[in-house]
Amino acid sequence: MHAYIITGSDEKGRTDHINSLLLNWHVSGHDIVTLMPIDNAIGIDAVRSIVPQLSFKPRSSPLSVLVVRGAHQLSEEAQQALLKTLEEPVGESRILLETQEPFALLPTILSRCLIVKISSAPTKQEGISEFQCIDTLKLLADASPGNRLKKIDE
Repeated sequence: MHAYIITGSDEKGRTDHINSLLLNWHVSGHDIVTLMPIDNAIGIDAVRSIVPQLSFKPRSSPLSVLVVRGAHQLSEEAQQALLKTLEEPVGESRILLETQEPFALLPTILSRCLIVKISSAPTKQEGISEFQCIDTLKLLADASPGNRLKKIDE
């Protein structure tokens, strides 16, 4: 797969996941092209000016990567322009579409990308601590089947 939609979590979580992918793929900053919304929109001219850069051989990485921030803000025309690149991948490149609203993208874009949903990790205040979880697992392991069911119901 050469195209991914990174969604879920919050913007920081999606950004952290993108940075993790770039690190795993050994992509340096020279080989990353980022497209961001201007005035809450990404127009066709922006896409047309960026996409040809994907055809260049990566300078110091195995891949060149296009990161589109706020991809749900791509205009329909911009999405159509990007679609050709998604249908006919260019050499050693990957495309990462970061968005909080994946279904604002055209169905043809969704069908050509792997959707990666990042889950939000609960904060310590809203989740249970690791120690509470371990204690509960020990209790369940030592309990009779009937008591396990009661504890699970709780």
